Amino acid sequence: MKNIKHSISGVLLLCGVAVAHLANAQCNGGHSTDPTDAWISCTGTENPNPARTQEHWIMYDFANLYALEQSIVWNYNVPGDTDKGIKTIIIDTSTNGTSWNEWGTIVIDEAPGQDTYEGEMGPDFNGVAARYVLISVVDNWGDASCQGFAEIKFNIG
Repeated sequence: MKNIKHSISGVLLLCGVAVAHLANAQCNGGHSTDPTDAWISCTGTENPNPARTQEHWIMYDFANLYALEQSIVWNYNVPGDTDKGIKTIIIDTSTNGTSWNEWGTIVIDEAPGQDTYEGEMGPDFNGVAARYVLISVVDNWGDASCQGFAEIKFNIG
């Protein structure tokens, strides 16, 4: 699957906002081990942030500005393939999709490959106003061909 711009759907969940089309989203509880319930990038493309050289990325377009707060991340949770899960990522935010602000670099734990997996606390954006969030993958847990994660939940203020 190629890197893509995501609108509010699939692996993205904005809790606190009425949003249609949130298939398989996890407001609470364990995450699926089905690979179709995850984002995976096996072919790199040019990063939308010209300051980044990473070719595996995902960009969320919320369609409006939101004050982002605490997030939760579910890593790639497919049994036998958890090494495809993201490890180190750089997160950038933007209000217009062309000017980027680096939020920071974080490390995400490897998923256990079990349907009881409840994810982990992701970054707390502390009210940063953003329409776009860009996640660029620096490395993963060992797979040489693909990088992915299952889901990210953004709480908003």
